[in-house]
Amino acid sequence: MNKPNFKDMTKPFVSVALRAYNQSKLIIKALDSIVQQEVDFPVEIFCGVDLSTDNTLSVVSEYAKHLPEHFTLKVIEHTKSMGGARNLMSVLRQCEGKYIAWLDGDDYWVDKLKTKKQIAILEADEGIGVVYTNDYIDSPYAKNLFEERERPTLKENAFMQLLIANYITSETAIFRSDLLQFVDWDEYVKYEADDWFIWLECAAHKRFIHLKEHTSAATMYRTIEGDMTIASLKYAESLLGLQKYYLNKYPHLTTTTVQDIDDHYAEQMIRAGLMLNDIRLTQEAVRIHSLPKSMKMRLYYYCLSHKMSFRLYMWYRDIKGKNKKTSLQRYFY
Repeated sequence: MNKPNFKDMTKPFVSVALRAYNQSKLIIKALDSIVQQEVDFPVEIFCGVDLSTDNTLSVVSEYAKHLPEHFTLKVIEHTKSMGGARNLMSVLRQCEGKYIAWLDGDDYWVDKLKTKKQIAILEADEGIGVVYTNDYIDSPYAKNLFEERERPTLKENAFMQLLIANYITSETAIFRSDLLQFVDWDEYVKYEADDWFIWLECAAHKRFIHLKEHTSAATMYRTIEGDMTIASLKYAESLLGLQKYYLNKYPHLTTTTVQDIDDHYAEQMIRAGLMLNDIRLTQEAVRIHSLPKSMKMRLYYYCLSHKMSFRLYMWYRDIKGKNKKTSLQRYFY
């Protein structure tokens, strides 16, 4: 494929969708990582600033006044609370580039050649819709403060794999903007995992390529206010609805069944229940998982749905670990 003549372009070649909310202390790092990309083509940055209580808007607006060659920055100010999905939608629908990358205001890129590498792959093959990479976890809760995270390589039928789980972190990916024409935005705003929604739509039409390099960092300093279990249940039910929506929309692209999706959902609830030491999540697994595939799984869910057996399991798990002298009294209250 011939290299485009960027000098004659009246529109940007790449758009970066950046969304921000109360991230005045982190947004500069995200913006710096964008404008430090080594590119020879025009890049537009669209930053959607949700209604914030800090000075995120003024920080981004000031940054827009001092940009290097090839970059422009347009700010979308929301005067009422939009939420993450609607904020991103407002940005994506204004992007004019042939390709789109996106960042949340607290994530950033670490490879200055990230954009150029991914664009080269996309330009070489029209059948490729998305190029994603590995990343780092920037979090005090990780095993190491800056921990490598490997992403799986999706096979030819990426849709089937993505229908079960979202393997792509949004800050690593670049995709063809024309794939957004297939997105039903009224459906999109119903679900929590806005990036997963976009990847499933892309996978229904194009192939995915995994560039096995660590190009980005996802920060995990965010906290969830309120009841963690209620938040987990709300989020998980949203994901379940998203999966079933795409199963119904493109049934010919997968052999996955509703039962498979329910099985996976129940397993996630079991894991979350054990991690948070909260029986409500394991009970949710039993509720949704009415027809387990085997008697063993049925017995497993049944036991974990009862408080005494759940506590016994937690105690057993701990004595198998480092805490050999854990008292049973700790788990029965």
